[in-house]
Amino acid sequence: MRHSSIATVILSTFFLCRVSLRAESSFLSFPQTAVEHHALDGSVTPQMFLNGKAPATVLDWRPFIQDAINFVESRGGGTVFIPPRETPYPIGGTITVDRDGVVIKGTGRSSILMDNNAPDNLIVFKNCSTCGVQNIQISGNVSYNSVLSARQEPYAIVLGRGTNSAFVKNVYIQGMWNGIHIYESDGEDQVSSHVVMSNMVGHYGIRFEGSKEHPSYRAMIDNFTGGNVPTDIFHADSRAGARWKAHAHFEQGDVVEVKDGGIWIAQSDGVSGNVEPAGIPGNGATIFSTLISDGSIQWKYSSGAMTWVSFTSYAYSLVIRNAALLGGVHGVTMDRAADSNAGTPKWLFATDVEGDHNFKASWDIEAGEAAKCNMCWFGSLTDYGAIYSEDTTEGSISNSRLAYNGGGGIRVKGGNNHDFSHNQIGQNCGFAETQGDHFCSGIVIDKPVQTTIISDNIVGALGNPTGQGNYQDYGILVIDHVVNSTIKLNGNIATGNITRGVEYN
Repeated sequence: MRHSSIATVILSTFFLCRVSLRAESSFLSFPQTAVEHHALDGSVTPQMFLNGKAPATVLDWRPFIQDAINFVESRGGGTVFIPPRETPYPIGGTITVDRDGVVIKGTGRSSILMDNNAPDNLIVFKNCSTCGVQNIQISGNVSYNSVLSARQEPYAIVLGRGTNSAFVKNVYIQGMWNGIHIYESDGEDQVSSHVVMSNMVGHYGIRFEGSKEHPSYRAMIDNFTGGNVPTDIFHADSRAGARWKAHAHFEQGDVVEVKDGGIWIAQSDGVSGNVEPAGIPGNGATIFSTLISDGSIQWKYSSGAMTWVSFTSYAYSLVIRNAALLGGVHGVTMDRAADSNAGTPKWLFATDVEGDHNFKASWDIEAGEAAKCNMCWFGSLTDYGAIYSEDTTEGSISNSRLAYNGGGGIRVKGGNNHDFSHNQIGQNCGFAETQGDHFCSGIVIDKPVQTTIISDNIVGALGNPTGQGNYQDYGILVIDHVVNSTIKLNGNIATGNITRGVEYN
C-alpha cells in the first residue's frame, strides 16, 4: 500500500534544505524559485517543473501539471496544488491520473484551468482509489461547432474505468461541452460538496453509465447545481416549447428548439426568416451573448440538448440529493442505452431535487427498475413535470410539487408498481391547452399499468381557489384503462380543474 505521507515527508525535507530530490530511478532538480510555489502541506505544484521557464510565457500548462502528477504517483500518492493566479492556466490536452491517492487541488475560482482542447476530455481518472479533484474552476475557451458536427462527447472530468471512491468536490465548471462522466467505474464514486455548472454547451451535465464488459456500480451526487438559466423571460405558458418555424411570429422571450437540438430565446418580437438559427455561436463566454439575426428577430443561444443528470444502461445505483437543475432540456433522465441488447439501468433514488425552466421534462424515466423522487420540485417547464414510460417499474414521486408546467404534472405511459402520493399538482397545461390537448391533466395514465397507487394528492388550483391560471382539464385522467390494470385511487383532493377532478376515459 502506498502512502501519501511518504511524499509529504520527503518534499518537506527538500524545501527546508533547498537541495535536489532523488526520485526512484532519476534525479529531479527543481529551480530555486520553486520554494515560492510550495504548499506547506507538502503538495507539489506544476511550477516546480518549469525548469527556469517564466510562468507568464507558458501557453500550455498541461505538460507541467502532468509532470507534477507523475511525480506524486511515483511517490505513492499526494496532492498536486494549482496555486491561485490572476490569469487562468491554459490547457491544450488531456490530463490523466491512474494511481491511488492523487488529488488535484486548487483554491477555488482563483485556480482556473482553461480548456483549449475541445475534442478531448480534460481530466481523466482511471484505475485509482481515493483520487479526485477539488477546489478548482474549469472553463471552456473554444468554439464547439466541430464537436457538434462530429457528434463527439468530451467531458471536463472523467471518473473512468477502475476508479473507486473517486471524487469531484467544490468544483465550478462553465462554458464546457459536457461536465462529468462516471464511466465503467468499479466502485462508489461521488460528485459532492457544491459542484456547480453553468453555461454548458453540450448534452450532459453528469452522465452515469458503464459498458457490458465494465459496468459502473454506484455513484452519489450531493449538492449539485446545473444552471443554463437565461437572463431573459422564459415562458412556460402558451408560447414556449415550439419548434422553430419559418415565417412565424415570435415574441420576446419565446423559446424554440432547432434541428440540431439547440435551444434559442427570442430577444425581440418579429417574424422568422427562411433559415433557423443553427450551430453554436462564438467562443467560450461569448457563446451565450452572441445575437443571431433571423428575419426581423434576434435570437440568443440558451443551451444544447442538455440533460443535467443522465443515468443509463450498465450502471446500477445512483443517489441524488440536494440538486438544483435549471434550464437545459431535461433535469434527470433514466433510459436504456442505444445498444438494443442493453439492459435497463437499475436503481435511482433522489431527495430534494429541483427541476426548473427545463425545456422539456424535469424527471423523464424511460427505463429502469426503480426511480423514486421524494421532496422534489418540477416547475416552469414546457412538458410534463415527470414522465414514466412502459419500460419502468417501481416509479415513485412523493411529497413533491409539480406546478406551472406547459404540460401537465405527471404522465404515466405504462410500467408497473408505481406510487404517487402526497404531492401538490396544479396550475399546469398552459402550452398544452393552446396546442389543442384537451386531455392535459395533473396526473394522466395513458397506457395500461400494473398495481399503481395514486393517493392523498392535492390536484388542481393549489393556492389559487378560483382556478385562475390552472389549465388542467382533469385532475386525474386514466386513458386505456383495461381489466388487468390495477389502479388504486384513494384520498385525493381534486379541485379547480376545468372539466372535472377524476375521469376514466
